[in-house]
Amino acid sequence: QLACPLAVTHCDKPFLRSYDVDVGLADSNFIANTYFANYVHWFRRVRDRFFYDLDPSIIRDVDVRYEVQEFVPTHIAAIHLKESAPFDKIRVKMYLLSVTDIGLSLYFESYLVTAHGEEKNCYGRQDLVWTTRDSMVGKPHTSKLPAKFVDGIMAKVDEYKRSSHAPIATSALSSLVL
Repeated sequence: QLACPLAVTHCDKPFLRSYDVDVGLADSNFIANTYFANYVHWFRRVRDRFFYDLDPSIIRDVDVRYEVQEFVPTHIAAIHLKESAPFDKIRVKMYLLSVTDIGLSLYFESYLVTAHGEEKNCYGRQDLVWTTRDSMVGKPHTSKLPAKFVDGIMAKVDEYKRSSHAPIATSALSSLVL
């Protein structure tokens, strides 16, 4: 069960980032329906951009011969509500459900962007653990989230708690364990 149900028009969790996608012909089939699998890829893009913006060195300063650090998903889900087509604009929004010292759960909503506003067309979730491997072929093992990631996430949580448009009960953040 996803934490933010369909009836919710705006997720009541800390907002992390959004990402706009221009759907192309390569994203669809011959009758111009967007492949549903693309939403999972777009969820990953917004996630990757958020964490890259927090610490680009995680990607750029890695020598894959010796050590690889990455998120490994333990659960991924995408629920589709409405079709999209080539040349549509999709806005993907990412929210924090929970975070621990080794991983996090993220909630996503995607919207078809039109001249009249946004219409939700998909939502989903990713549960992730942070891993380290000794090399590209080494077996991954869980490790602590990088400090810059934790600091960036907590800054977004603090911003969310301070915002007047998104009141939060203290118990709603009880799953945050750092």
